[in-house]
Amino acid sequence: MEWTAGFADLDPARFPMLWALTPYGDAVFDQRQVPLLPAELDRLPADLGGDRVGRARELCQVVERAAPPKPIFSGGRQPGFD
Repeated sequence: MEWTAGFADLDPARFPMLWALTPYGDAVFDQRQVPLLPAELDRLPADLGGDRVGRARELCQVVERAAPPKPIFSGGRQPGFD
């Protein structure tokens, strides 16, 4: 998921998973955290939504079907996620 400066302004109490994303490093979510991400994506302000939310939601679905589920959001640009 592409980091945007708006993530830094998210309330960590309402968006603990997304608030963990930074432009400087990777974020790894474990099997208990992955199911929390779609609900946070649903609550995002409209200006932080867009195509990136759909791609993040798809990634969550892929990870929930995999074993062991552990999505890794790598810092920096990733091919296909520009």
